[in-house]
Amino acid sequence: MSSALIIGNKYKLSFYILGNTTFSDSIGSLLIGESNSSANFGIVIDSVHPIAMTWKEINLEFTAQQNSSFITVKNEVGINAWNQVDSFAISEITGTDEFDNRKIEFTFSPNPTELLDLSTGYYIVQVITDEGMASKLLIKNKD
Repeated sequence: MSSALIIGNKYKLSFYILGNTTFSDSIGSLLIGESNSSANFGIVIDSVHPIAMTWKEINLEFTAQQNSSFITVKNEVGINAWNQVDSFAISEITGTDEFDNRKIEFTFSPNPTELLDLSTGYYIVQVITDEGMASKLLIKNKD
């Protein structure tokens, strides 16, 4: 993080998660936390459950419970799961309506795609309009 969380302030956290079943058939929740130490998980913010072999966009709002310098993640205890996360972003919510008014919805297909002359990989597509902004993960399959 570029600056520490401040106790009592509100934040928006967004990222993508995939439940990778290549190495294990289990799907387990991912715990998200805030900590003031890189060696400790800290306080739980929320938990999210991935979808098997599908990237899922996660958007969380939370109030910092302590002055923290780290956002932490760990798999649910007792579950042998392989979760992948990507594109973490965190921002402070400075107005009461800021989170709800900035988000717009859009879809595109097919996803995964075999078109657009892209190299195999993952891409973030961001749309910005007068009404707000949104981003989605685009997956380019192998040719």
